[in-house]
Amino acid sequence: MRLTGFLPCLYSSILLLSLSSLGSKGEKAETAAQPLAKLAPAPVCAVIALERPKHKVVFRVEVARTAYELEHGLMNRRALPQGSGMLFVFPVPRAVSFWMKDTFIPLDMVFIEESGTVVQFHERAEPLTLDLINSGTPVKYVLELPAGSIRHYHIQRGDHLIPSKQE
Repeated sequence: MRLTGFLPCLYSSILLLSLSSLGSKGEKAETAAQPLAKLAPAPVCAVIALERPKHKVVFRVEVARTAYELEHGLMNRRALPQGSGMLFVFPVPRAVSFWMKDTFIPLDMVFIEESGTVVQFHERAEPLTLDLINSGTPVKYVLELPAGSIRHYHIQRGDHLIPSKQE
């Protein structure tokens, strides 16, 4: 089991903290940061695992739960370190479609049903396209990882999502 660094949560948190300390014309820092907080909430980070007998891989992920996070995902990111990703958590299981508009990095997508079982995946989604990538079945979760992760970590249908802890 290998766990690598996760920079997007760290960078986003540092950016929000830095911007929240800025004020203009004597404004309090809280006032200056309010519009930013509404647009880009601080990410919730978690450690999760995908496992099956005799195989377990751990990822550090940002968790997308709000409407804003579910809609924007990894858009406008320029990098995503190996061992990291974004876990989309939908309010109710449903068939979902993703596109790569405004997403600059190729991604692997893992579609996971409510029970936590991997039911489908899509490898190497092409950046900046409007092609729809469908789950094909109702899912509760979608895990986006750097392209090549499905093969690198030997992710398979039937693997099980194990939520671990929030950071």
